Amino acid sequence: MISDLFPIQIFVKKEIIYAKKHPLKIFLEKCYRLKNILKIIRKLRNFSQIYNLLEDQYSKQVFIRLLSARVFGFENVFVSPIANIKWINKNSFFESLYDSNQVIDDGKYKLNLFNLRSIGFPLRVYDDNASLAFAFLIEQYRYKHNNIIEVEKGDYVIDAGACWGDTALYFAAKTGIFGKVFSFEFLERNLKIFKENLNLNPNLKDIIEINKRPIWKDSNTELNFYEDGVSGVVFFNNEKNSTEKLITISIDDFVKEKKLAKIDFIKMDIEGAEVAGLLGAKETIIKYQPKLAISIYHKIEHIYKIPKYINSFNLNYKFYIDHFSTGRAETILFAIIPNEKIE
Repeated sequence: MISDLFPIQIFVKKEIIYAKKHPLKIFLEKCYRLKNILKIIRKLRNFSQIYNLLEDQYSKQVFIRLLSARVFGFENVFVSPIANIKWINKNSFFESLYDSNQVIDDGKYKLNLFNLRSIGFPLRVYDDNASLAFAFLIEQYRYKHNNIIEVEKGDYVIDAGACWGDTALYFAAKTGIFGKVFSFEFLERNLKIFKENLNLNPNLKDIIEINKRPIWKDSNTELNFYEDGVSGVVFFNNEKNSTEKLITISIDDFVKEKKLAKIDFIKMDIEGAEVAGLLGAKETIIKYQPKLAISIYHKIEHIYKIPKYINSFNLNYKFYIDHFSTGRAETILFAIIPNEKIE
């Protein structure tokens, strides 16, 4: 039961205190939660189907807590063990990993230079604390419960939504010299830092290939976008506030153009465009049956829409969910086909 997840009296008390201090914020948050309640009620059958589709008890617990947090607030519901990791908000821990006092300041973000050898990754990277933690410390693209789902030696990896290149370096370190990482990132601000990170790691540089076209359901579609912080919000045929036009590519077309003999792992975090990205990856998924790590936190309906779509391929994928932050972000759907692939 949702009510069993936390003491309701504590929740109410905290809500009253917060409401007195932040009336506008609490009103907007209430609207957000009400919207989520209505969506869950309207699509309860869909959510129930995905709950039953999940392979292990851990994933089912995360699923229930995740929906509870969307209704009652992430500050009131324990969703993930990450909340108990003591170093997560301690600057002293991250400072111990500094390579030097070098900093990249792109006008919006200040990224420190880290040396990760002491935590098992022989590489250097410009990053912020949170992104570093997600990629290398928590390893958010590795499922660790009951069944391990991860990038392995020799894997060919699609890294959709590569940002500053931290996940690309993580995957490259995992797959090694016989693997390949195909990273997709189109924001020039991010690409500049990405290239700097590649130059810091010449032993991994040749494993990683940068692609500057956004992933979409098809290729050669013109998209308008405006920049929103570290990510890019993409509009389809919408000129409002757009700063640049982009030409899309689908994963299926990319794989064909590159004449790739395999794809072993697809990671996707593309700011809410994951459904479109997966629509354009259907042939690749059916043909190569890769391991999947797909973000499902940008829209509440993605929690059921994305696994339902993948399951419609009838490939016997097994589904798992994990959550890697103390807030709304970083919920990952993992999927793998056990043992022999389906021909």
